Order: sequence, then structure tokens, then C-alpha cells
Amino acid sequence: MGEDKSEMEKISWYRLTEDEVLRKLDTSLAGLSSSDIPDRVSEYGKNILPSRKRLTLFRVILNQFINPLIYILFVAAIVSIVLQEYSDAGFIFLVLLINAVIGAFQEWQAESKASALEQMIKLVSSENTGHNSRNEPDSNPFSIII
Repeated sequence: MGEDKSEMEKISWYRLTEDEVLRKLDTSLAGLSSSDIPDRVSEYGKNILPSRKRLTLFRVILNQFINPLIYILFVAAIVSIVLQEYSDAGFIFLVLLINAVIGAFQEWQAESKASALEQMIKLVSSENTGHNSRNEPDSNPFSIII
């Protein structure tokens, strides 16, 4: 192919005509030949979306404390301890704990449901390769998608 991989990423594909796209991709409306497919897949990889890594429960809990308001409350609790206002400090720490538990529970549920939805979704496309039409769950990047 005439274009470098990094140059391909910079192209505004939606602005090109059909013929320009086919020329830049070195393909035709008939699709890639069966012999071209392995070369393209080895050079560019399969045309699949990357799956995101699922958060661990520890990370979800830790995320509950990454917030400027939480930092302020934590500093207020430390100041309360220094001023020997232990009941105030205890109440602030209790609020921080309840916030973390509720937030972690909600975020963990959302992560679990999003993961379940991701497992349910199977993207399958019909691709045109060398006058043969086939259904592929992970077509190559230069397929003509029908």
C-alpha cells in the first residue's frame, strides 16, 4: 500500500470520494482478494474494538477517595483530631466511610452490568472479499463492509 500507517490515521476519510478511498486502501468494490487478507491482517491487525480491562473491587473502592472534596473532609478530620475534637473527627470519618461504601457499591454494580452487556453484544458484519461474501466477527481493516 502507498500510505504509511500513521498517515492513514490522519486522513479525514469522510471527506473523500468513494474512488479516493478505494485507491488509498488499495482495494476495490469487489473487496480484497483472499491472498491479500493475511498480509493486511498481519500488518494492521484485525478490525476489532479493544476491550477495556475490568476494574478490580480494590480499584473501585480506591476511586471513591480520589476527589478534592474527600481530601478536604480528610484534612478537616485530621484538624479535628489535632484540636482534640474526637467526636467531630469520628463523624467526618464515618461520613467518608459511608460515602465510600455506597459509591463503591454503585460503581461495582454499574461495572458488572456494563461488563455483562459487553459480553452480550457480538458485532458481526458481512464483508465482501474477492467476490465472496462472508460473515465475520472480526473483519480486517480493509474489508468492504456491507
